[in-house]
Amino acid sequence: MIANFFLLFLAAGFALATVAIGLGNPVPVVVAIAAATIVFLSVSRRSEG
Repeated sequence: MIANFFLLFLAAGFALATVAIGLGNPVPVVVAIAAATIVFLSVSRRSEG
């Protein structure tokens, strides 16, 4: 289950990074990676108990 969430975040982050790089703006990439990391950590903590 955790692996599925992780792969989902990786795919979403990669898609957002590709779009942002295409637009020539690196800021959304950093924000998206940070947000995905925070959400992933909170989800993993909840599932651990």
